[in-house]
Amino acid sequence: MKKTRSKGEGSIDRLPSGKWRARVTIRGGRLSHTADRKQDVIAWLRKTVEQADQGLTYKGATMTLAEYVDNWLRSLSVRPSTLSGYESAWRNHLSPSLGEIALKDLTADLIQETYDHLRASGIGAQTISKAHNVISQVLKRACLTGLLIRNPCDHVSKPQTPHREMNFWTEENAGNFLANASNDRFYALFYLALTTGMRQGELLGLQWIDLDWRTGALHVRRQLGRDRVLAQLKTKAGNRTIRLGAGTLGVLRLHFEKQQQERMIAGSRWQEYDLIFTTRIGTPINHKNLVDRHFKPLQVESGSPIIRFHDLRHTAAAILLSRGTPIFTVSKLLGHARPSITSDIYGHLIPGAADSLVETLEDLITPVGMNAFALSPIGHESVTGKNE
Repeated sequence: MKKTRSKGEGSIDRLPSGKWRARVTIRGGRLSHTADRKQDVIAWLRKTVEQADQGLTYKGATMTLAEYVDNWLRSLSVRPSTLSGYESAWRNHLSPSLGEIALKDLTADLIQETYDHLRASGIGAQTISKAHNVISQVLKRACLTGLLIRNPCDHVSKPQTPHREMNFWTEENAGNFLANASNDRFYALFYLALTTGMRQGELLGLQWIDLDWRTGALHVRRQLGRDRVLAQLKTKAGNRTIRLGAGTLGVLRLHFEKQQQERMIAGSRWQEYDLIFTTRIGTPINHKNLVDRHFKPLQVESGSPIIRFHDLRHTAAAILLSRGTPIFTVSKLLGHARPSITSDIYGHLIPGAADSLVETLEDLITPVGMNAFALSPIGHESVTGKNE
């Protein structure tokens, strides 16, 4: 067996099989690499020595990306829905091609090739972008802990997600939709969406204890994730109080009465979550079912332009701003952290204030003849049996 040195660092051996093997000791252990050609092991040795000089450890040299990601996921303290998203992006889009590669051997080219393969397989840019965000966070952490010298993602072209055009209804569109939806069991939900601009998750996370019937104050405190688990809102500004008008309170009162009837029909099958909007047995609503089984069909029936559920939020903002409501006030209603965020999204809709935002929206979009819902507020205790 012939042994040579490469610049005095590490060693290169000629094996009986004719192959070449390079070996080098770095912090924590000894690494080796075997190849058919001597120049390949020389290149590996030089690269490894250089990496060791820059801080590479034995652990970082031997750990695969899959092993590190598993550790990283277990260490996270995030919402269950967020963790589920990270795990899905890794498992479905990154692990198959990158999982078994050693951390130290991961390159920008390998990551870029993975993105190109995903794109060629028909995976959308938004999905690839989410996968990029996951692996970028993983490798950033590996750099901070000394397992990597540099983050390969810094030299990868991040997938560009196509700009999704904002759509919203006119006042007439909104009124037609509500008139057609008046007999749907989620009429109150659609009404509240259009008069408050609340997000879908916020609406589905509302509980009766959040509503003060006497003052009309609705406290937005939580959201329902797509895993149907209640969670805190993402931002401090999202925790807000919305003052409801008499018309909206009337709609909610009728909704409560119908819910009481459903509770009686369900009997022992009813599961109490105190949610304002539930299934017929009291459980949290599936986001997709709400859209596919109610929102989309109602749009078609009403002849309204087809929009996403989230565009109801845009509709509320568009109506208010087009009527001259100050952007600061609209920002508070929507739960934006800063008015500048509202301006960036809706600035083009501002033509140049409203004392009661929800009442303004009620007047603009409530269908003719629907004002019968404008009932007097009643005490919270008499409706829910709970004090706030």
